[in-house]
Amino acid sequence: MAFEESIKVACGLKVKDHVLFETDHVGLVNKFNNLAHDVTTIGTRIKACTASFSFFKSANLIWTELSCNTVAHLICRKMCGEGKRFLFEMDYPPKIHNAVIRDV
Repeated sequence: MAFEESIKVACGLKVKDHVLFETDHVGLVNKFNNLAHDVTTIGTRIKACTASFSFFKSANLIWTELSCNTVAHLICRKMCGEGKRFLFEMDYPPKIHNAVIRDV
């Protein structure tokens, strides 16, 4: 699940401060916000993810529109396509560069 991978990347980058995870999957956010009553398999996986939140000063998962995470999506797709694990030492194509500029 992408949420699990996002937590792994943040931990791998040794981020210790405030972390905000974003998703366009409203069902995931709803399950995250109602974990106390969730006994499903996905609920168990989300609970395991939230245990990793102790590595950060604070962490949360929020819903965003798909159009709001265009840059993250482009970077992740490029990383997966090249079999890379981290964001550094990558040659970003103009499509990603332009998306970053539009996002700012």
